[in-house]
Amino acid sequence: MKKFLLLRGIVFFLLLTISNAFGIEEIDFVRCYRNLISQGNIETYSNKVIINEISNNCDGHISRSDKRAIIDIIRRMDFIEKNTNYRIESKIRQGLEKVIFKTMSYEVIVLFFNIKHRDDRFRNEASFLTDLDHDNIIKIRDINYEQFYFVQDLAVMDFLDFIDKTRCGYIYSHEDLLIGILKDIVSGLSYLRQNRIIHRDIKPENILLFNNLDGGYTAKIIDFSFAVQLTEGEDERCLRTLSGSLFYVPPIAINEYLNNRWYSCSYSDDIYAFAIVLYTAFYKKSIGAFYVEQHQELYSGWDFNCFYIENLNIGLRPPLNFDHLPVVNELIERCWQRDGSARPSFEEIYEILSVMFN
Repeated sequence: MKKFLLLRGIVFFLLLTISNAFGIEEIDFVRCYRNLISQGNIETYSNKVIINEISNNCDGHISRSDKRAIIDIIRRMDFIEKNTNYRIESKIRQGLEKVIFKTMSYEVIVLFFNIKHRDDRFRNEASFLTDLDHDNIIKIRDINYEQFYFVQDLAVMDFLDFIDKTRCGYIYSHEDLLIGILKDIVSGLSYLRQNRIIHRDIKPENILLFNNLDGGYTAKIIDFSFAVQLTEGEDERCLRTLSGSLFYVPPIAINEYLNNRWYSCSYSDDIYAFAIVLYTAFYKKSIGAFYVEQHQELYSGWDFNCFYIENLNIGLRPPLNFDHLPVVNELIERCWQRDGSARPSFEEIYEILSVMFN
């Protein structure tokens, strides 16, 4: 049984945390696409021609599933260029199921490519983004249900970029600017709660920042691929699959998954994830780095996944010593409680943030 749980834990860890190491992440699709169209019409090219071009521009072996995804991306890039007014300039980033391009007219194209789950993920996200209307939720400007992509505005940066730049001194961030961003996030989450929606993948990378008229930023929540909407009267939903990044997933959800049981997903899951966002924002470091350091110092001979899950469940958390503002520590501690019912509501969090610097 222990070996079984260990194996599930390893698979779970890989699925949730290594999207950026996906086999085709480093491929410069735009350069390869430009090279291909300079030689002729992509519609007449065989799949082998496309793969050969990609192989000439990347290192390492390309798996069969990666090849399918590559061909899929290149052919749909070609569709977009030939059938719309969008001209793709560069790749912004890529995850396990999406590749995001910047256009020459400063829009963003979010193109879904994970063929196995593409239809479900795309339609799930599209249904939410077309129905929701809030200043702190991203809006889509254009959508194509046949080619599985949508278009949104280009942000200045995501919240993780902001945190990194303030840590390195590239951006001077006084505390009210940071609090404004955090209040925007909570406002968006509160709106989702009012619409019975659990996001299930809140993290700094899924918060985009846009310039506003006050000289600060407006934060908008993105990525609704794994979101669920509860029915009227429902407070939770029993699920068999997890979503999100490992360190943002509540401990009880991890335990239930590893024991092959249904787990109850609720609004408090997003509050737990927000606690990790708070920690990252104020302490300007990844919470994962703390567990990695602890593992290396204390349990280097123990598998990291087992170490993390075991210590998460017994309440091991990073030390909170933000002396300048003790209320921050108290809020983080309340939001990452193991018991979801002990976490504060979105409305209470917003009130705390609103008076934090008054």
